[in-house]
Amino acid sequence: MKHVDPKYDLGTFTCPSCGAIAQQTWEDLYAGDKDASPNQMRFIFFRYVTCQACEEIQIWKQSTDYSQGKYPIVIGTMIYPESAPIGMPPTEDMPAECKALYEEARTIAGRSPRGACALLRSALEHLMPELGQDDGSLNTRIGNLVQAGLPEEVKNGLDAVRVIGNNALHPLEMSEEEVSTATPELFYTVNFIVDELISRPKRIRGLAEAIPKGARDSIARRDADSRD
Repeated sequence: MKHVDPKYDLGTFTCPSCGAIAQQTWEDLYAGDKDASPNQMRFIFFRYVTCQACEEIQIWKQSTDYSQGKYPIVIGTMIYPESAPIGMPPTEDMPAECKALYEEARTIAGRSPRGACALLRSALEHLMPELGQDDGSLNTRIGNLVQAGLPEEVKNGLDAVRVIGNNALHPLEMSEEEVSTATPELFYTVNFIVDELISRPKRIRGLAEAIPKGARDSIARRDADSRD
């Protein structure tokens, strides 16, 4: 299923109300608070967005921070609907406990990207027993999979979710902007991992089981001969 995450000032994305990928019309709502402290100035205002497919609205808060250097940082956060899911939906074969955490991460990602990243890391931990890894730290269990011949791109994905999911909780490790940028990619990566390690083997196993018995017996003899 194609999905385009809602993103501040993006013209087309998946509507959190109707689920369609549709054009979104942005308009200023009103000017809000201004915090003009000597060392850190922030201007905050709100915008509303209308989905051209269902005509439902979202409300976003924009923060413009001039304190971090020469160029201002603009951050937009969806505040209505509060529970609008962010991130692509979970793949069909995602195990139930992993999927529950993944969906919870989608629910809070709009207002708490840091929390969503941590939940995706937890979802990965709940995926490990499905891959035969019940004991040890997440790092150790990934290492065991690597020793068993895990493809490089899957290893990279596992480590990305593990490290970013942890670092996102520490502002000194990752800035708000870095976390917001990484969050949609972590949703994609968890789905990719499930697809590579569960869905694809399942589809291929189904094809193998459909081979007629006589042909399967011949294949078994061939394989036994090759081991001699």
